[in-house]
Amino acid sequence: MNDLDFKYLMQDFSNYYIGARLSYEEMIDQDDMPGRLRSAIFKYMEDETSLDVRICDHLLSMEKKSKSAMIYSQLKTEITVLPNAVAGRHKQTVVKADDFFADDMLRSSLTPDEISELRFKKKNLMFLRV
Repeated sequence: MNDLDFKYLMQDFSNYYIGARLSYEEMIDQDDMPGRLRSAIFKYMEDETSLDVRICDHLLSMEKKSKSAMIYSQLKTEITVLPNAVAGRHKQTVVKADDFFADDMLRSSLTPDEISELRFKKKNLMFLRV
Protein backbone atom coordinates (compact mmCIF):
# COMPACT_ATOMS: atom_id res chain seq x y z
CA MET A 1 0.00 0.00 0.00
CA ASN A 2 1.09 3.50 -0.71
CA ASP A 3 1.67 5.78 2.28
CA LEU A 4 -0.48 8.45 0.59
CA ASP A 5 -3.47 6.12 0.88
CA PHE A 6 -3.69 7.07 4.57
CA LYS A 7 -2.93 10.81 4.32
CA TYR A 8 -6.23 12.64 4.15
CA LEU A 9 -8.66 14.83 6.02
CA MET A 10 -12.26 14.32 4.91
CA GLN A 11 -15.68 15.07 6.26
CA ASP A 12 -19.28 14.19 5.62
CA PHE A 13 -22.42 15.60 7.23
CA SER A 14 -21.64 14.35 10.71
CA ASN A 15 -18.06 13.02 10.87
CA TYR A 16 -14.43 13.91 10.30
CA TYR A 17 -12.07 11.24 8.94
CA ILE A 18 -8.32 11.65 9.31
CA GLY A 19 -5.73 9.38 7.71
CA ALA A 20 -3.39 8.26 10.48
CA ARG A 21 -0.21 8.65 8.43
CA LEU A 22 -0.62 12.41 8.24
CA SER A 23 1.74 14.35 10.44
CA TYR A 24 0.19 17.02 12.63
CA GLU A 25 1.96 19.63 10.52
CA GLU A 26 0.44 18.25 7.31
CA MET A 27 -2.98 18.13 8.95
CA ILE A 28 -2.76 21.73 10.16
CA ASP A 29 -1.86 22.86 6.64
CA GLN A 30 -5.08 21.39 5.20
CA ASP A 31 -7.54 24.08 4.08
CA ASP A 32 -10.56 22.32 5.57
CA MET A 33 -8.93 21.62 8.93
CA PRO A 34 -11.43 22.44 11.72
CA GLY A 35 -10.25 25.48 13.68
CA ARG A 36 -11.18 23.99 17.05
CA LEU A 37 -9.01 20.93 16.40
CA ARG A 38 -6.16 23.12 15.16
CA SER A 39 -6.38 25.11 18.42
CA ALA A 40 -6.32 21.91 20.50
CA ILE A 41 -3.21 20.73 18.68
CA PHE A 42 -1.39 24.01 19.29
CA LYS A 43 -2.60 24.36 22.89
CA TYR A 44 -2.14 20.78 24.15
CA MET A 45 -0.40 18.41 21.73
CA GLU A 46 2.43 20.67 20.58
CA ASP A 47 3.88 20.62 24.11
CA GLU A 48 3.97 16.79 24.12
CA THR A 49 5.19 15.98 20.62
CA SER A 50 6.77 17.49 17.57
CA LEU A 51 4.30 18.55 14.89
CA ASP A 52 6.23 16.61 12.23
CA VAL A 53 5.34 13.31 13.96
CA ARG A 54 2.80 11.13 12.17
CA ILE A 55 -0.47 10.69 14.05
CA CYS A 56 -0.14 6.88 14.06
CA ASP A 57 3.32 7.13 15.68
CA HIS A 58 2.04 9.55 18.29
CA LEU A 59 -0.96 7.36 19.17
CA LEU A 60 1.33 4.44 20.01
CA SER A 61 3.81 6.50 22.03
CA MET A 62 1.53 8.78 24.06
CA GLU A 63 0.85 8.25 27.73
CA LYS A 64 -2.73 7.33 28.60
CA LYS A 65 -2.92 10.26 31.06
CA SER A 66 -1.50 12.79 28.58
CA LYS A 67 -3.31 15.86 27.31
CA SER A 68 -3.20 14.40 23.79
CA ALA A 69 -5.00 11.25 24.94
CA MET A 70 -7.51 13.46 26.75
CA ILE A 71 -8.28 15.33 23.49
CA TYR A 72 -8.85 12.09 21.57
CA SER A 73 -11.00 10.75 24.41
CA GLN A 74 -13.11 13.92 24.59
CA LEU A 75 -13.69 13.68 20.84
CA LYS A 76 -14.77 10.06 21.36
CA THR A 77 -12.39 9.19 18.56
CA GLU A 78 -12.65 5.81 16.87
CA ILE A 79 -9.35 4.36 15.68
CA THR A 80 -9.35 1.94 12.76
CA VAL A 81 -6.79 -0.87 12.98
CA LEU A 82 -5.94 -2.87 9.86
CA PRO A 83 -5.95 -6.70 9.78
CA ASN A 84 -2.78 -8.56 10.71
CA ALA A 85 -2.84 -12.36 10.40
CA VAL A 86 0.32 -12.69 12.51
CA ALA A 87 -1.33 -10.87 15.42
CA GLY A 88 -4.57 -12.82 14.96
CA ARG A 89 -6.63 -9.97 13.54
CA HIS A 90 -8.22 -11.17 10.32
CA LYS A 91 -10.46 -8.19 9.72
CA GLN A 92 -10.35 -4.46 10.21
CA THR A 93 -11.31 -3.42 13.74
CA VAL A 94 -12.46 -0.12 15.18
CA VAL A 95 -11.34 0.73 18.71
CA LYS A 96 -12.66 3.62 20.79
CA ALA A 97 -9.94 5.98 22.04
CA ASP A 98 -10.59 5.23 25.73
CA ASP A 99 -10.21 1.49 25.10
CA PHE A 100 -7.18 2.02 22.87
CA PHE A 101 -5.26 4.00 25.51
CA ALA A 102 -6.31 1.66 28.32
CA ASP A 103 -5.13 -1.49 26.50
CA ASP A 104 -1.32 -1.51 26.71
CA MET A 105 -1.17 -5.02 25.23
CA LEU A 106 -3.02 -3.89 22.11
CA ARG A 107 -0.82 -0.84 21.66
CA SER A 108 2.39 -2.81 22.18
CA SER A 109 1.30 -5.39 19.57
CA LEU A 110 0.64 -2.77 16.89
CA THR A 111 2.99 -1.15 14.43
CA PRO A 112 2.24 2.43 13.35
CA ASP A 113 1.34 1.31 9.83
CA GLU A 114 -1.49 -0.87 11.18
CA ILE A 115 -3.37 2.24 12.32
CA SER A 116 -5.18 3.58 9.28
CA GLU A 117 -7.77 6.14 10.31
CA LEU A 118 -9.24 8.28 13.06
CA ARG A 119 -12.82 9.41 12.98
CA PHE A 120 -15.00 11.44 15.29
CA LYS A 121 -18.33 13.19 15.17
CA LYS A 122 -18.57 16.89 14.41
CA LYS A 123 -20.80 17.41 17.45
CA ASN A 124 -18.03 16.02 19.69
CA LEU A 125 -15.64 18.59 18.22
CA MET A 126 -18.19 21.32 18.94
CA PHE A 127 -18.13 20.41 22.63
CA LEU A 128 -14.33 20.10 22.86
CA ARG A 129 -12.99 22.40 25.53
CA VAL A 130 -10.08 24.36 24.09
